[in-house]
Amino acid sequence: MKVRPFVHARIADDKRDEAFSFLRSIGEADIIKNEITVGFSAGQDNQAGAMIDDLRQQGYDPAQKTYVHPSTLKAWVRNRVESGAELDFETFGVYVGNEAKISRS
Repeated sequence: MKVRPFVHARIADDKRDEAFSFLRSIGEADIIKNEITVGFSAGQDNQAGAMIDDLRQQGYDPAQKTYVHPSTLKAWVRNRVESGAELDFETFGVYVGNEAKISRS
């Protein structure tokens, strides 16, 4: 049997200002992150690229995450499969099968 201590921490919303003030007052403000997110739709790739370029010119290092939400991808794939439209199953990791659910009453 091993006994080891552990630590858990969480700043509650109503204590956030107080906690951040304390961290700043003791010189530990570096652990406070200030993240800004701007969403762009599919047709706005040029605007997104321009904003990233502008931020980099100002000395910032913006993080860019380009993704398709899993639920959106699933619905899009299902529609393409059902309509018989062209779709590369390997590229999109598509698996089509049948599902049987058995429940006891």
